[in-house]
Amino acid sequence: MNNKFIIIVVVITIALLGGIVVGAQKFGPNPEGRKSVEGGMVGKQAPDFELKDYEGNTVKLSDLRGKTVLLFFNEGLICYPACWDQMKALGEDERFSKDGVETYSVIVDVPDNWKKALDKMPELAKAKVLFDNTKSTSAAYETLYAPSSMHKGGYPGHTFVIVNKDGQVAYWWDDPKMGVRNNQLINQLEKIK
Repeated sequence: MNNKFIIIVVVITIALLGGIVVGAQKFGPNPEGRKSVEGGMVGKQAPDFELKDYEGNTVKLSDLRGKTVLLFFNEGLICYPACWDQMKALGEDERFSKDGVETYSVIVDVPDNWKKALDKMPELAKAKVLFDNTKSTSAAYETLYAPSSMHKGGYPGHTFVIVNKDGQVAYWWDDPKMGVRNNQLINQLEKIK
């Protein structure tokens, strides 16, 4: 009888573990089952967006047609210093604001909280930041579940997207190492022009 009891316990345990795994896949941090796959968006029309910058100006992707647009999706305020360093580097590097290139950092913070970041690192004022408070743009660009996101579904990963002059995604890359990637991005922009 002791062996039967052990077998029953093992069977129940396996069934429970199987249920937990299935439940986690269905109801876990990515309930839609979406995956962020590098290059999955490349060649597709970039989702249009309409986001506000720190001054309250509206930036609409479709209005930038004819320019190459670099978007840096990131976790914003909670991602100090890695995301802050990359935003600062993009804002200070003149290569990202000439020759028909528009560069924006997309964060899900609210503008009022952004002032705290500017007080802590005034150099961030040079970065062109767009506020995706609803997370809809970050979701449309498949960055909320990127491998580098430390808060999957809540904040975008450390992800770069380049939209070409025709409005198509020409480059999508997630950077789990969260380094400053200006030179790599310039190389990609040169290939796309």
